[in-house]
Amino acid sequence: MMEASPDTLNSASSSSSGDGGNTSPINSSGIGSHDAETSATMESPHRQSSMDVEQSLPTVAEVTGRRTMEHILRRRRRRRQSCILSALVVLVLALLALSIGLAVELSASNNKQSSSSQDNQQTAQTIMDSQKRYHDMVRFLSETSISSLTSLEDDSSPQHLALTFLALLDPLGLPIPHSHIIQEGYQFITRYVLTVLYFGMQGDSWTQKRHFLSNLPTCEWWELNLDESTRRQYKYVGVICNNNDIITNLILPNNNLHGELPTEMALLTTLKTLVLNVNQIHGSIPTTFKNLYWLEHLWLSHNAITGTVPNWIDSYVGIESLDLSYNRLEGELPAQLANLEHIQMIALDNNLLSGPIHDVFNLHNNSRGLQHLQFLYLESNRFSGSLGNSFMVGATESPLVALDVSDNSLTGRLPVHLFAQFPNLQVVDANSNQLIGQLPKILNTNNVLTFLAVHNNSLTGEVSGLLPNLHALTHLDVSSNTFTKWHMDIGAMTNLTYLFLANNPFPRGPFPSFLSSLTNLEELSLQATRRTGSIPCFLGSMTRLVLLDLENNQFTGAIPSDLGNLSFLQYFRLNRNQLSNSVPAELSNLLSLRLLFLDSNNLEGNLSSVVCNLRWDPMVVADCAADDSTGSTNLFCSCCDLCCSTSAPCNDDNVVPSKDPAWQFGYQRYEYHFGPTRHSISDAP
Repeated sequence: MMEASPDTLNSASSSSSGDGGNTSPINSSGIGSHDAETSATMESPHRQSSMDVEQSLPTVAEVTGRRTMEHILRRRRRRRQSCILSALVVLVLALLALSIGLAVELSASNNKQSSSSQDNQQTAQTIMDSQKRYHDMVRFLSETSISSLTSLEDDSSPQHLALTFLALLDPLGLPIPHSHIIQEGYQFITRYVLTVLYFGMQGDSWTQKRHFLSNLPTCEWWELNLDESTRRQYKYVGVICNNNDIITNLILPNNNLHGELPTEMALLTTLKTLVLNVNQIHGSIPTTFKNLYWLEHLWLSHNAITGTVPNWIDSYVGIESLDLSYNRLEGELPAQLANLEHIQMIALDNNLLSGPIHDVFNLHNNSRGLQHLQFLYLESNRFSGSLGNSFMVGATESPLVALDVSDNSLTGRLPVHLFAQFPNLQVVDANSNQLIGQLPKILNTNNVLTFLAVHNNSLTGEVSGLLPNLHALTHLDVSSNTFTKWHMDIGAMTNLTYLFLANNPFPRGPFPSFLSSLTNLEELSLQATRRTGSIPCFLGSMTRLVLLDLENNQFTGAIPSDLGNLSFLQYFRLNRNQLSNSVPAELSNLLSLRLLFLDSNNLEGNLSSVVCNLRWDPMVVADCAADDSTGSTNLFCSCCDLCCSTSAPCNDDNVVPSKDPAWQFGYQRYEYHFGPTRHSISDAP
């Protein structure tokens, strides 16, 4: 049948409706006047009412008296009989209509009852189908050992909740696999596993649901997130598949996942990347995870994972990066860690790991493992023993770029081969250990190493040795050791931006003049280095300085007015010296200043005019309290945060504000620590 087009419908509408007589068939057909009158009579709506009126009037004979009364009565009886007959006909028709109506209603009722019965039958069938699907699913999941029958029957378990969702609520309704071969039911099994993950990790509380449990296919349970590091690029977050709908990446960082890792996750055997860092995951890493053979990247950092580093870690034959940092792992490192042939990054920092590390990272013991390791982060644990002369030395040249073993209990000397046999090494952080001896001496030029931190150890001798040949060095922290000598060749290291020599027993003497050439410095600390004499004016030419720490020395004389040129200076510590005279007005030009310590000196005058109108309202500590013996003070300050007195010091924390480097921040400063006072780098102007 040909369907009517919109044009056909519009044409029919215009020929059957319109305004007034212009569209009347009489006026438009050309019919003659007689036919028109006939037609008009036949269509008259008043015809029936006129006949009724006519029958109620007397006839002509009655009016003229030409008919007898008998004839009139007979005529009227016939009329009454006719009316009765008509009434009977109407009554019969009415009864017939009523009968038909009752029959129709009865038929409709029967049809309704029939339809309701069919609906009930369909509902019953649906329930039976759902129950069968549920029980078939229980049988499949338990018989294939995907989940235990006990967990499936536990109403509160994530396995039971996932089962219920897939059996009764999942809009996608994937068919249950018939085969016990797991590979043949890949789509169903992976959807079940990820649903278990959702319920097991309190998915209703996730920061972002990433389309989990939606009607979308499992491979579309992802979203695009703005890359916080670039603020321009987007990252895929969630379940990521390849072109064949095979899951390769599961990425759910910083998403408020809370709970233990489900053992069923080991069935995601095609995973190459698993990123669940910065969540609230607890418990140990399930043993079943050793079946994730194809993993290349495992990131579980910043959680509360307990247990040990798994001794089956070498099951990941192709793993390239392992990040288990910031957890609660304990025990010694497994020897199997040395078997990872393709590993490029190992991050185990900030755990409770202990024991020696030399044997694991002695590449002579393993001719193939760790040959591609570039980044090794072991800081903030409880490791002991020495690094040794064969640490990370193998048959081939090591590609090591960064080594961080800080904040442990390592002993022995700093190996010289770290600076001579690692052509790619850029970062060496061994601070806060128990290292002894002198800095190693090397003869070869090193144009790669940029970061060296060995503070808070027991190193001795001269701050020189390897330094002249480290041409690329930008960060040097040797503070809080027992060095007794420095060498003027430090002045040749013009790339330095960070130099901390603080808290070492150097010979008493003036500010070292060889530092005047280090105009790229941003942070300089000579705290507690037994400096005497005046503060040199050339410091005013180090215009990049952000931190200048000269605390706890024996500097005398006035504060140089040239220091007012340090427009980027934020942290300025001159306390616990023997400075005198008034604070120069030029210091009011330090518009970036956030902290100023001037206490335990002999300063005088009105400090308010210098510091009280600075833009960032810096924290100021000075000797503006009345002396206990005299009851007066030589220094007035109306806005100081803390007023000490010369007879009662109140700011005597011996804290060296060393950078606490972290690889997660690219070894950049993220906080300043001044005893009880901390300043986040994000608060800086």
